[in-house]
Amino acid sequence: MCFRSRAVCDNTTDPDMGPVCGYPLGLAYNPLTRQLIIADAYLGLLTSGPDGRLAKPLATAAEGVPFVATNAVDVDPLSGNIYC
Repeated sequence: MCFRSRAVCDNTTDPDMGPVCGYPLGLAYNPLTRQLIIADAYLGLLTSGPDGRLAKPLATAAEGVPFVATNAVDVDPLSGNIYC
């Protein structure tokens, strides 16, 4: 599980903190699960539910290939399939 420290990450401009704090570049909403899907350049795909809690890891790889610089995400509203 991934934990982001507000004390360390909030208001930082240090690019070396990206792997620790994350760098979200894309957002998509899944209407079937009511979840927000986050594409993060360092952390892969994350999800946050309707309760607004801390985002949880969803995937860091697909078919055994690690995500590198995940920068966009989309959700098929009919099937719920996620594309990045």
